[in-house]
Amino acid sequence: METTNPSADHEGAPRHTGRRRATARTRTIGPLTIVLMPLLGCLMSTTANLAAPPEIETRAQRIAALEESIARDHRTLEDFVSEPRDEESEPLHEETGLREIAERISAETRRLEKLRSP
Repeated sequence: METTNPSADHEGAPRHTGRRRATARTRTIGPLTIVLMPLLGCLMSTTANLAAPPEIETRAQRIAALEESIARDHRTLEDFVSEPRDEESEPLHEETGLREIAERISAETRRLEKLRSP
């Protein structure tokens, strides 16, 4: 039994080039895309209704931003408190930067609690 290569030359028949195959695929994909896009659009609209409402996403984003800000302030506070201090330095309770960070952490924690409550 003889096997043949479909892309090989047979009695002067032209070989299929990659370009011709690509053109044939393109001609097939174009109409297929035109038919499938509206169908996919309809399907996507039904799944979009199942997604969380935008205000929930915004709320979740605000919660994440507040948590990140509070964590950053805690790290700054830890660095500030753990720095070696001279006897000539201001007492920690009089440092304005320390007080600002502490007030900001308190305010952001209250906002975070409000956002988390239903």
